[in-house]
Amino acid sequence: MKTVLNLGKLRQTPVLCGLMSVLTATALGCGAAVGSVLLVETVWSDPSAAAEPTVLVALLAASAVREKSVRVHSRGEVEG
Repeated sequence: MKTVLNLGKLRQTPVLCGLMSVLTATALGCGAAVGSVLLVETVWSDPSAAAEPTVLVALLAASAVREKSVRVHSRGEVEG
């Protein structure tokens, strides 16, 4: 959001900034939904062919959870 707000024209027109934010969120949400549907369909039709993408998605999810826990832990050290 800060990157979008740093552009001169968008900072002057908050409606355009809001519209860009909504469109970006919609595009990212649709991409995630389509990707998950395709992954489930691939796993359902041929589990052996879907082994690599499934492992990659699991590793990505584990990485996101670990990143969140590290941020929470480091935030606690700064405050405490």
